[in-house]
Amino acid sequence: MFSGWNQPPLTVFSSHWVLFNFMPALYVDVIIPLAVKQTYTYAIPARLERQVKFGIRLEVPFGKKKLYAALAIRIHESKPDYATRKVLSIIDDEPVITGVQLELWQWMAAYYLCGLGEIMYAAMPSRLKLQSETRIKPGKLIDEQIFDLNDQEFMIAEAVSIQKEITIDQIRSILEIKTVYPIIKRLLDLEVIDVFEELDEDFKPKKVIAISIAEVYDTREAQSNLFELIKQSDHQTRAILAILQLRQQKKVIAQAEVMRLADVTHGVIAALEKKGLIERYEQTVSRLPDFADEMDDVHDLTGEQQVIIDQIKNLNSYEKPVLLHGVTGSGKTRIYIELILKALAAGKQVLYLLPEIALTTQIVQRLQKVLGDHLLVYHSRINENMRVEVWKKVLGLPTVVLAARSGIFLPFSDLGLIIVDEEHDPSYKQEEPNPRYQGRDAAIVLAHKHNALMILGSATPSIESYHNAQSGKYHYLRLAERFGNMEMPEIVLIDMKKGSRAGHLSPDLVDQMKMMKADGFQSILFQNRRGFAPILMCSVCGWTTLCKNCDTSLTYHQYSNQMRCHLCSYHETPVAQCPACGNHELTLKGFGTEMIEDEVKILLPDLNVGRLDLIQPGQKTIGKNHSPIRIRADRRTDRHPDD
Repeated sequence: MFSGWNQPPLTVFSSHWVLFNFMPALYVDVIIPLAVKQTYTYAIPARLERQVKFGIRLEVPFGKKKLYAALAIRIHESKPDYATRKVLSIIDDEPVITGVQLELWQWMAAYYLCGLGEIMYAAMPSRLKLQSETRIKPGKLIDEQIFDLNDQEFMIAEAVSIQKEITIDQIRSILEIKTVYPIIKRLLDLEVIDVFEELDEDFKPKKVIAISIAEVYDTREAQSNLFELIKQSDHQTRAILAILQLRQQKKVIAQAEVMRLADVTHGVIAALEKKGLIERYEQTVSRLPDFADEMDDVHDLTGEQQVIIDQIKNLNSYEKPVLLHGVTGSGKTRIYIELILKALAAGKQVLYLLPEIALTTQIVQRLQKVLGDHLLVYHSRINENMRVEVWKKVLGLPTVVLAARSGIFLPFSDLGLIIVDEEHDPSYKQEEPNPRYQGRDAAIVLAHKHNALMILGSATPSIESYHNAQSGKYHYLRLAERFGNMEMPEIVLIDMKKGSRAGHLSPDLVDQMKMMKADGFQSILFQNRRGFAPILMCSVCGWTTLCKNCDTSLTYHQYSNQMRCHLCSYHETPVAQCPACGNHELTLKGFGTEMIEDEVKILLPDLNVGRLDLIQPGQKTIGKNHSPIRIRADRRTDRHPDD
């Protein structure tokens, strides 16, 4: 129990000595997942005192009628100077955050000028951030007041009476209207209904019907008898063979997998169970994919890579980050893998950050062949249930997490290595909403708190990182040669203001594409804007067409003859005249992938041209025979196999 409690005093009543144990009340400071600056203090009921601990979620009231899942961060005996409300219940048995994680949140809240609630809201998967849902139940006068109700009120009263409990969304669905609160208020006044709040736990563990061979037949000798019993049924034989095959690969054999692999129906499985040959049971399983392929050995380090590994090994401490400045194709990823394997061997966790989700697929495929099931992937595109499972799995050891910038918020308990690949990339900066943090910088603070090795990798370091390296604030290591002594690509800068040009393509570029065609090669042109032109403008008053939702310029797409918003997908037909001044002379400003595609087709009519950008509804994708020109608007994601 807590130290500092007073000894129980002795109180005299008549001639008897009575012992009273006056124990001080306990309070808990919590974080509410809202945009509020401070934490809030709640009283802990006596029945919950022994269960409340740091890092668990508590059900607390906040505001007039809302309930939230708040994080307990401090337990104490100091009563605040305001009336405290009580903790209602405990959601978790074990903490869902760590102490070091909270320290990072507190640093971010102070440094990026936001509240801890905003940090919590950004950090935790949505299915761990519970809030109450208003539910309707029958009131004490539901039977007496039934004749005073209009049609809509009667429908709600009848639904509540039958179902005993409904939500506000269900009321909207029943009445087929959005504004239902006036109706609810009248029913409350008449005491026909009552309302209460209840936390809605969205996350539910995944459960499957699993199958195993009956214990009596689970030996090699007994299996020959098993097959003898089912030799008359080809379907049952296939099912048993599928079970035996799957159990070589998986710990839990799902019934659905057996049925799919053996191409049998549910009746076949039921028949095997009836004969006592198999057993079926419900099993909780992970949603995270298993890696069933064979693992690959990593190739040997080159001399230059080994020098880098030795230099990192000889660092006196990990107080300084390491800036690994390696040219494209120099083999930085091979160095990362070596450091990851060393960290895992030491029982440490690893965080590998990438700037964009688009980069994760190729890196995942490569790392899985080395790390297998030790590798977890975490970013905004995986579903919420998987995000919760990754969150909970990170609380154990050891794991390697490949993530976008949000990976810094995971509940690591013993990080040994953080890698920020392409550290110069602006995608590490969170712009909207709060917290507006720089993921690379926050990762450096996280590494310092764990005393972990911090690697910043880039072929083109950011100015601030390079300055820190030159001034001695960071360690600086350089890879100057490409893997396998491959030559660097030739880069030619062309001043588009000088000389003639064909549309948006320089004569030199057109000549090079012709040469590639003659030599049997393909060409790729990169343009960082989708559509035909990003702006439609009035030449007289300067009016431009804007999105009604986002207030950003709409992009003209020629293939669909639409003005489209690239943020919310709003679209409309281009106007024929300026709505501001009536001018019919509207001009397109700028150029996108569609305009470049048109120009290439005009200048090089004998080439097959394909455009690769975000596919819109109704747009045809590029086939295998589209070559040798491809124009795309997305950021370049092709990388050397060893970088």
